[in-house]
Amino acid sequence: MSFKDKIEDRMKFTWSEDIAVEYFKLKGLKYEKVGLDGKIDAQTRMSMPEVDRSKPDFKIYIDPPIYVEVKTGASGRSEDDINEGRAYPHFKFKIKDFKAYLHWNKKRNTYLMIHWDFGKDGVIRKKVSILYMQRLIQNKNYKKFKYNNKNENNKEYYAIPMEDLNGKF
Repeated sequence: MSFKDKIEDRMKFTWSEDIAVEYFKLKGLKYEKVGLDGKIDAQTRMSMPEVDRSKPDFKIYIDPPIYVEVKTGASGRSEDDINEGRAYPHFKFKIKDFKAYLHWNKKRNTYLMIHWDFGKDGVIRKKVSILYMQRLIQNKNYKKFKYNNKNENNKEYYAIPMEDLNGKF
């Protein structure tokens, strides 16, 4: 599954969410699925305001409760990555999502749980607060890229190197 697949199919795919739930259970964390992925059809979803479409995936009941958005980092290196000089491995962080998570962070501390799957070498998982991401983006002055496919409508994103994301879940 990749960004090249239809949005309807991508919303059904839950690899990162599935391993996040396994992790929450392993750690004995109480959680609730609050994001919209897989809950509504694509037409309804696209008619909603951007910030509502980008509600974080989970609410974790710790003191105080937090939101967690689960993402998958780019663990394979595409021809576009090489041609455009993107770091490997990296995390493609859409600017529209970043703005939405800053909104949600005003209501409850919001974190990203990012997974990279390196096959036989295993999965790397990192936890990063949205406020840390904001400082990182401001301080590192990352170059903006655009998706060049119809499913992402040329949306802009930052390709953030995995090594810049220091938190572990």
